[in-house]
Amino acid sequence: HNQYDWISLDQILWYRETSRALNAARGGRPLPAVAFFHIPLQEYGHPALRRSLIGTRAEEEAHGALNSGMFAAMLEEGDVMAVAVGHDHDNDYAGMLLGTCLTYGRVSGWACYGKLPRGARVFELRENKREFDSWIRTADGDAMHRFHYPSSFAGQSAK
Repeated sequence: HNQYDWISLDQILWYRETSRALNAARGGRPLPAVAFFHIPLQEYGHPALRRSLIGTRAEEEAHGALNSGMFAAMLEEGDVMAVAVGHDHDNDYAGMLLGTCLTYGRVSGWACYGKLPRGARVFELRENKREFDSWIRTADGDAMHRFHYPSSFAGQSAK
């Protein structure tokens, strides 16, 4: 299952340059951000993350074949407060690892595998603040697995 692509060095360098430019424009203060991509980082499989899960983890994480350092880059730049991925259709959880919220969306396609009801993860951001609310909204309108970052994970930084 580990034959999926990883984030390349040129993508990490682009992220670092962009992050630093945005932070410099704010007088050196990191711009609170959420990173979205499809394949989960290897850190999604970190055992410490599982102590803080909100939501469903019904399959093993199918991350990229190589840990190329994207998570470390985000920690070092200090702007990304959450990562949102898809790929694993029977996972819709959120958890905390080293102060960063690692989340899955919800399987949204109809012609694909997945036992969870179809839906999507919603993020409600607070402008210029390192906080947000998030939940899963299903196709039939149900809202579930609601949490507030960072207070819902207080004492669960998963180091």
